Amino acid sequence: MLNAVNAANAVVQPLLTKLYIPTPRRKLVERDGLLHALDEGLNQNCRLTLVSAPPGYGKTTLVAAWLESLRQSDPGRKLAWLTLSEADNEPLQFLGYVIAALQQASPEVGQVTQELLGAPQIPAWQSLQSSLLNEMARCEDRLLLVLDDYHLIQNTSIQEALSFWVDNLPPQCHLVMTTRADPPLPLARWRARGQLNELRQAGLRFTTEETTAFMREVMHLEMAQPDLLALQARTEGWAAGLQLAALAFTSASKRSQSEKTGASQFIQSFSAGDRYILDYLIGEVLEQQPAALQGFLLRTSILERLNSALCAALLGQAWESMRSELASSLGPGGPATTWDAQALLEHLESANLFLTHLDDRREWFCYHKLFRDLLLHRLQRQHRDEVAGLHCRAADWYAHNGYVTDALAHWLQAGEIPAAVELVEHNAVLALAHGDTYTLRSWLDALPADQVGQHPWLGIYRAWVLLLSGQVSALEAHLADFTAPEQVALEDQNIQGHLAAIRAYAALFQPDVPAASALAHQALAQLPPDEAVVRAFVTFTLGGIHLMQDDLDGAVQAFQQAARHAQAAGNVHIAVPALRVLAQFSADQGLLHQAHQICLEALHLATQGGKRPGLLGADVLGRLSAILYEWNDLQASLEYAQRAVTLGEQWGNLDSQVGSYARLWRVHLALGDETGARQALNQAARMVTEHRLTPGTADNIAYCQVYAWLRQGDLQQVERWARAPGRFDPGQPISYVNEAGYRALARLRLAQGAPDQALQVLERLDRWTQAHNLAGKAIEILLLRALALQAQGQAGPALKALGQALYQAEAEGYRRSFTDEGPELARLLEQALAQQIAPRYAQALLSAFPEGALQADVSAAPPAAILDPLSQRELEVLALIEQGLSNQQIAERLVISLGTVKAHTASIYRKLGVNSRTQALVQARESGLL
Repeated sequence: MLNAVNAANAVVQPLLTKLYIPTPRRKLVERDGLLHALDEGLNQNCRLTLVSAPPGYGKTTLVAAWLESLRQSDPGRKLAWLTLSEADNEPLQFLGYVIAALQQASPEVGQVTQELLGAPQIPAWQSLQSSLLNEMARCEDRLLLVLDDYHLIQNTSIQEALSFWVDNLPPQCHLVMTTRADPPLPLARWRARGQLNELRQAGLRFTTEETTAFMREVMHLEMAQPDLLALQARTEGWAAGLQLAALAFTSASKRSQSEKTGASQFIQSFSAGDRYILDYLIGEVLEQQPAALQGFLLRTSILERLNSALCAALLGQAWESMRSELASSLGPGGPATTWDAQALLEHLESANLFLTHLDDRREWFCYHKLFRDLLLHRLQRQHRDEVAGLHCRAADWYAHNGYVTDALAHWLQAGEIPAAVELVEHNAVLALAHGDTYTLRSWLDALPADQVGQHPWLGIYRAWVLLLSGQVSALEAHLADFTAPEQVALEDQNIQGHLAAIRAYAALFQPDVPAASALAHQALAQLPPDEAVVRAFVTFTLGGIHLMQDDLDGAVQAFQQAARHAQAAGNVHIAVPALRVLAQFSADQGLLHQAHQICLEALHLATQGGKRPGLLGADVLGRLSAILYEWNDLQASLEYAQRAVTLGEQWGNLDSQVGSYARLWRVHLALGDETGARQALNQAARMVTEHRLTPGTADNIAYCQVYAWLRQGDLQQVERWARAPGRFDPGQPISYVNEAGYRALARLRLAQGAPDQALQVLERLDRWTQAHNLAGKAIEILLLRALALQAQGQAGPALKALGQALYQAEAEGYRRSFTDEGPELARLLEQALAQQIAPRYAQALLSAFPEGALQADVSAAPPAAILDPLSQRELEVLALIEQGLSNQQIAERLVISLGTVKAHTASIYRKLGVNSRTQALVQARESGLL
């Protein structure tokens, strides 16, 4: 098993040359009639242009020339190109390359769908199709996408997707296909609707005038008119046949005394209907080339795309002898002593030997497809014993340069299954670290099916793919069938560690928390220390387990560790969610600024490389929305909530969507948009009803619904909710996943005029928040307690509870937790202000209430009094805290024990209603104690 540290040296990347628009030759026969026919497809707002003809009719050349003309005549149109291969029959790989092609033209298109493909849990195929179409529809650019060699696509799912795309293609988009045969698409329907533009074999044939121009201007041959007419008739205007015939005639004419006689004799020697004509013509062309050049052409034909380094690596030791032969055989016309692969590729292109460059720098080239097919056929016939070795050397070069998918294809063509398996095993952890589940799945699908049973690591990676793509039933079946064969002790431990990690995550969502916990600890015990990616995944799982066990300290430690390990391993798909959870914990502890900073760090990770906040950023944006809401920055909060909703919908993550809708509901309420609030909450409630969500998410929406019903005065609806079977079991402890429901219950009892019952619930909540140091949640509980005590006529205790909330909230800038409680709390704040309890903060809060709140002038107010005065010793400790002394230094200064200092500090915090040194100093200065 190769660990992630070693695998990180590899690079998983697509072959970008598939996205290059072929560069037309400088000298091409101008086919204005065909270019006009292609233009008509755009002018008539057709959705699809189909260029369908057998090989060699110039389909690719024509479309490439058309795109070049569009650059001049229609510069605002964005042009994209994808050259397809048989490997692209895997739907997700096909979609990934389509997105990559579109982004070459318009970088914004497909970003969300691309992130969906990179997500650990990939949405359904239909959702991905709709996502990309929606992004294309939102794009203002006029897009044109060419799918070259579409006949190589046989996958039914892709055919159905293309049919769906064409039916729903946005009006500013146009699709072009070149194909050797009509695809299984509803062409008749599109033709009848005027949505299809077609060019076929008859239209692509060269006319006599074009044949004459081709021979003279491209092939530099002067032929008598009768010979040209005969050649036109024999080739039936077939472009590749004309070029092969011209090359063969050039060779024949060199052997003839008279060029005219040679041409006539040559033309009479073949017939277009002869099934051996291709082999005959290629033979005529090849056999007149130097032996070294023939060897180069034949052996490099296994490559779909060529560059100099790849060609040199492919030919190996034979390349040096080839260079010597080329230097002596090509004569003074070439760089006789400096032939290298790059020079030879450029020579082949200039000699019209069916080679064309793909990029402006002339680094990548490709053979004409028909010519390559002929070369491959001859290679198999003449050098069959070399073919496997050529594929092996190509695979080595691709693997070394990070083109894993292409390397895998060549290993498989070479029949080297062990090397193919090793390649997948070597790069699988990296794919997992990048969240690239669809690529890993395509690698596994490419291998022979029986390899999973023979190679246990392949079985492990198949299980990871099934787990992360949400295929729970298939995972269970796979694990039931999968038994790792006996390995050496370390290897066996590692495999068992992976299996335990997979099963732990699956058990957490059953939910079977005890089993998940046992499996997670087993995984950490069995996984080697350098399995950073998987260990981060397991640690994140442990965080969830601790959370469901209400072990918040353990959860925080686990998520912190998961974030560190994931970042070290380059796995943002674990690091970002872990940081988002840590931000939630910080907010719950009342540390809003810390939560805000963690969110910004997570957002930075999610947007590395200049990307927009993607799917990983959806929950981070939602958390930022909540923080900004609390700070009363409603417009920014609304923007973040809306972006989080959009990303959640595109991702298909229901928990994320529901949480974002809940935030959107609250912001709309604060802005006075009752309609928007109602729509957002209804959408969230519908999703909770129709789908199985995590308990915390369901409780959160229940809390929102109760709040909405209470605003409407619908207490009966709230009571029905509270009395639902199993809703509140007296023996059930309060926990992190159900506490929102208890806060809702306390509000119900207050609204029913039962403050004593509300206080009973709040007392339980208060003990729970104190036990877990959740000062952020305690603020709301203190405010509800103050309102309940006020309702009982206990003004002093009510003000004390409010004072504690004020002291805890001021340093972090809380606003909406107070203003959302409405006029009753505003009146209580007025009383606090009158008694100089946190006067400046109370005044700021009252200013944030709607019209009607007092606008008291506190500029000349005396220092605020605290409700429970500090003792003399506590004042001494407070003064030393202000000097920056540590607890140990204070103990030494006052000659008391460290434990006594901690006890005094805890008492100071309690009396001031704070939970940190910084907050204590702020409140002490506000109260005139310092």
